[in-house]
Amino acid sequence: MKKKIMAGAVLLLAASIFIGGCGIKSVSTDTGAGYTVTDATGREVKIPKKPERIMGNSASIDTMLLGVVTPDKLIAATEADRDPAISYIANDTKNIKMTVPLMGLSMELVTEAKPDLIIASTYTKGEQLDLYRNMGIPVVVIKGPRSIEEVESDIRIIAAATGEKERGEKVVAKMDEMLTESDKRLSEEMGKRPVVFVVSEMTR
Repeated sequence: MKKKIMAGAVLLLAASIFIGGCGIKSVSTDTGAGYTVTDATGREVKIPKKPERIMGNSASIDTMLLGVVTPDKLIAATEADRDPAISYIANDTKNIKMTVPLMGLSMELVTEAKPDLIIASTYTKGEQLDLYRNMGIPVVVIKGPRSIEEVESDIRIIAAATGEKERGEKVVAKMDEMLTESDKRLSEEMGKRPVVFVVSEMTR
């Protein structure tokens, strides 16, 4: 399972870099008259028009977003996004003016930013999501992924919410292609398997 999680994260980031704005999931996306997306919780979210001012509430969500939309569609970026030592999207987010602190989206920041779509994860508190919804903002929830399959599902949901389903499918296809290549190379490896030690310094 740990191997799957790590591989999914690496492949997701790589897909975001190599495709540079491709990605996707859900139901109908008529970008003219609005459309409805079913998020990871089963909630149907009405999106009036294709979003132009999108906010994510974590660095991982921003990374997935930039797999399916261009940086000009993000109205804010997290602090972690901007640190090239830990972020794969530092260069892509350098011109995004607003910054989301590591503690998350505040009501003040959301009010100032006026997003037309918020992408949040299942780790977000329900009362916080309700506050955003009460402001009339469409809120689409994705899973905090624990497998490659869940990463791909998240990409499809994000792509459907942003009206970029075709780009989402390209990201998923690229991930599958890279997974196949990795499996092939590993199967041909005859030497001693390396031992990997992973260290995380995440404050949360």
